[in-house]
Amino acid sequence: MPAGSSSFPRNPSYPFSSFLLKSTAAGYLSGLAAGFLRKKSQLKVTKVLLPAILAPIVNTGIFIAGLLLFFQDTLKMWAMGAPIIDYLLFSILGVNFVMEFTINLLLIPVILRILEGIHLTKTELEEQ
Repeated sequence: MPAGSSSFPRNPSYPFSSFLLKSTAAGYLSGLAAGFLRKKSQLKVTKVLLPAILAPIVNTGIFIAGLLLFFQDTLKMWAMGAPIIDYLLFSILGVNFVMEFTINLLLIPVILRILEGIHLTKTELEEQ
C-alpha cells in the first residue's frame, strides 16, 4: 500500500499537505538555485545540474521528516523490528530517491536542449 494512501485514514489532511509542501519546497529551492546560478555560473550544465540534484533531496528529506514526526507507530510496524532510519533509507523511500535523482540527471541534456531552443526562438523574435 503506498505511503500516502495508508496515512490517509489516520490523518486525512497529512497526505495532501505533505505532498503539497514537499513538492512546493523542492520546486522553490530548485528555482532559487537556478536563479542564483544563472547570474553566477558561465557553464550551462551547472545551471541545470544543481537544481536537478537539489529537488529530490528536498522532496525526500521533507517527506521522511514528516513521516518521522507524525507516523512513528506506523513506521515501526512497517519496519518490523528493523531500525526506522534503515528501513526508510533502504526500502521504498530510498528506491524512490534513487529513481528520482537518476531521472533528473538523465533529463539534464534534454532540459539544456529545450532551454537552448527557447533562447534561439527568443533571439529570432527579437531580431524581427
